[in-house]
Amino acid sequence: MEKLYKRFIILALLTLTVVSVVFAIQYRAVTDDIRSQAEQTNLQRTQELAESVNHWIFSNGHVIEDVAEVITMFTENEMKAFLADKLEKSEGFTSLYYITGDHRMIHSSGFIPPSYFNVTLRPWYQSAVQSKSIIITDAFLNASKDNIIVTIAKAVRDESGEIVGVAAGDISTQTITALLKDKNNGQSDFSIIVDKNNEPISLTLTDEQLMPEYLIANQIKTFLNQAQREGKGENAINTTIIGNEFGLLSYEPINNTQWAVVNFISLERALTAGQMVEKIYYLILATWLITFFLLLFYSRKHLMIPLLDLEKSVEKINVEDNPGYRIHIENHGGFKKLGVKINDLLEKMQIYINEIMQDKEKLQSINQELEALFINSPNAIVHFDSSHRVVSVNPQFERLFKYSLVEIKGMDLDDVVEPYQVFEDAKMLTKRVISGEAVTEEVKRMTKDGMTLELEAVGIPIIKSEQFSGGYVIYCDITDRKRTESKIIYMSYHDQLTGLYNRRFLEEEMNRLDNRRNLPISVIMIDLNDLKLANDAFGHLKGDELLVKMAHAIKEVCRQDEIVARYGGDEFVILLPKTSKIHAQEILDRIKEKTHETKMDLINISFSAGIATKVSEDENIKTILKIADDEMYRQKLFESKSDSTNVIHTITQTLHEKNWQAEEHSKRVSEISGQIAEALGYSEAQVKEIIMLGHLHDIGKVSIEEAILNKKGKLTEDEWKAIRQHPDIGHRILSEINGLKELADNVLAHHERCDGTGYPNGLSCEAIPKYAKIIAVADAFDAMTSERPYRHKKTTEEAVDELKKCSGMQFDPEIVNVFVNFINDQSSQSA
Repeated sequence: MEKLYKRFIILALLTLTVVSVVFAIQYRAVTDDIRSQAEQTNLQRTQELAESVNHWIFSNGHVIEDVAEVITMFTENEMKAFLADKLEKSEGFTSLYYITGDHRMIHSSGFIPPSYFNVTLRPWYQSAVQSKSIIITDAFLNASKDNIIVTIAKAVRDESGEIVGVAAGDISTQTITALLKDKNNGQSDFSIIVDKNNEPISLTLTDEQLMPEYLIANQIKTFLNQAQREGKGENAINTTIIGNEFGLLSYEPINNTQWAVVNFISLERALTAGQMVEKIYYLILATWLITFFLLLFYSRKHLMIPLLDLEKSVEKINVEDNPGYRIHIENHGGFKKLGVKINDLLEKMQIYINEIMQDKEKLQSINQELEALFINSPNAIVHFDSSHRVVSVNPQFERLFKYSLVEIKGMDLDDVVEPYQVFEDAKMLTKRVISGEAVTEEVKRMTKDGMTLELEAVGIPIIKSEQFSGGYVIYCDITDRKRTESKIIYMSYHDQLTGLYNRRFLEEEMNRLDNRRNLPISVIMIDLNDLKLANDAFGHLKGDELLVKMAHAIKEVCRQDEIVARYGGDEFVILLPKTSKIHAQEILDRIKEKTHETKMDLINISFSAGIATKVSEDENIKTILKIADDEMYRQKLFESKSDSTNVIHTITQTLHEKNWQAEEHSKRVSEISGQIAEALGYSEAQVKEIIMLGHLHDIGKVSIEEAILNKKGKLTEDEWKAIRQHPDIGHRILSEINGLKELADNVLAHHERCDGTGYPNGLSCEAIPKYAKIIAVADAFDAMTSERPYRHKKTTEEAVDELKKCSGMQFDPEIVNVFVNFINDQSSQSA
């Protein structure tokens, strides 16, 4: 091995010599290549900076163009607000202002220049007046002499092209410098923007120790003037000395301006860039690969062949199938001692393996039990010692309780997971396990983040030599099951809409409370009036809201021990143990007072009710409920007509509030319809019916959105579909009201046409009810002669002509003729 080591040293020295010679040869070539790349990179970086500055300047120029486009549309105060808003949203301007035709300045900040300040003498103003596009000035000291700025301006012209003012904005060179510094991002030693005279506008230094800024600016100006005189102008890359640094300087004009970006990077910095490191890396890698192969070739005989022989011998080792195998060490060259050591190790290993194999089955059994219990169990398991302190937990325990083993190891298990509310019960359970009892209980335990879990806990003690030595607790999470059970129980006994008890719970409670101790037992049956009518008029959501408000009114009046249930769709039952009929009537009176105070939009809550009381044990509680229901029904029949009238009044009032034209339109249609009916020779009762129909023909529009009813422009397809539903809705409303059912079919058909193209059912002329035909003519005539937001009204003569044109197609010819004659007679009498 010593001889082999010396040979290796000689080879390493030889390799190092070769690497040094190759590196020296390649270094110059690599340096020249990197320098060329640095020049291209610097030039490209300068172009990118020029493009960024150009984009930023002209994005601000667009702001001036936007101001010039619309500024004359505002009053002076509006101009100030508009300029202030534009300034806030812009990225670069320090101020925006507008010079009016009479040379007054309207400034975004409200600044008013002194009277001696003549803005027309400013160079930027004269340049803007002479140019048809935006102008960008060189840097100059602003009027207040506190900041160096650049002004962007554009003349504002009227439609004839005459100049009526100038819109302008100031950008601080400090802002341009910040932009340049941000875009440079430390990639160069410095970047500078110069104007047409090579005067600096902004300068950013990466290394402030290079030289003071004013000296850098002077050197750049001198260099650029000289370069331009020598014809090295735009897009130039030059080698020069700036601030005692030898480096690369590039120059790039900014499009559409008289400015240019100048970028400088020291050559030393360029040569130490990442490309040089990369080239050298690959060079060294290639050199050492060559060295490796030389070493491999040289050491094959003295190192590789003996190692391969030894490797083959080692591969034959199999301590289980051939424990007596040993390595033959004669042919292993310098590795003979290693072979001897391996054989010694094999001897010792055989002894250890024999011992291990004896306990293999026991270890496998123990490992399988622990693995199955701790790792694979879907339940949380904790192992504790004889002091009930945590020894280990499985992954499911960590997931369930949010504790890691490191956090709780050595702590009393009860202190970790027991909520304080059940701490004493948990301690009793622990004592039972410690006493040697296996227990299974449903318990509540707490996670690390304070969440209480419903669990099934199985405590298993470990007894060794008749002594308690520890144990396991297995936790099965039954939280979801418990919540589901509670939810199912709640839902099975409660109404989902109102939150009251349901019919099933009421019937069970009636059977439970039906005994002598609870006499007298009173039952109040309540039925909400006109629920279907409210559903038809305002939609089922309003109907549901009405049911909920009724339920709340009852609950607020009743005591906690009085059972309130929703018995059916619109029926409620109140079960009152130990309550007389007189007391029950008092409760009902309070409910009526409460509902009178409660309104839903314009709808008054109205209901019918009946009371019955069980005073004798022999009476059947279900019979008592039937008596209360019958009394409620009799009251409902007595009150239904007036309640329905109130609902109709509420519906029409709601419609008129949504659409102010609807009320006057209904009155005019009602009046015109009555006049047509009289002209047709109808009886006085029929005329009254038609007049009422005219008032109610559009009642179905109450369910249509207010925005659609009052829309000024043309309706969309979906909005038109909503409008077309109002005859059907009106039909359903009137069908629910005694005394108005006869008019419901006429409301349904008042938009049908004689040619069968009307809606909703496309009836032919013969199938359309007579009253509906009259309403159709009156409705159309009033619509044409009334002012609408989307069109002007027609004259009476124009409306009559339109009715004649549509006679036989849209309108009944007989009704049109009668109405036209009536109009003509009125015109003759007026003349």
